[in-house]
Amino acid sequence: MRERGIDIGSARAKGTGDILGKVHFGYVITVCERAQQQCPKTFPGMGTRLHWPFDDPAAVEGGRDQRLAVYREVRDQIEARIREWLVRRDAAAESLEAGTP
Repeated sequence: MRERGIDIGSARAKGTGDILGKVHFGYVITVCERAQQQCPKTFPGMGTRLHWPFDDPAAVEGGRDQRLAVYREVRDQIEARIREWLVRRDAAAESLEAGTP
């Protein structure tokens, strides 16, 4: 992520207990099968839930360069999916505002 100018050095995974009743999410997007299986399907403050399955780069075996290449590939796939989704979401919102389905 540093290659993209994003500092995630202080980021940490959070359990639902850390956020339930404290944060509202317009969207919850799971990106791995483990999250799809283990995360609650709904909780207070949750908007729309989406699942976008991607390969788990942590499961890749091999040398550092091989693993790093897979992390970069999945990172780029997630970025592309988010950009595509935002364009469609914005177009749908504009359509609703204009009164066209």
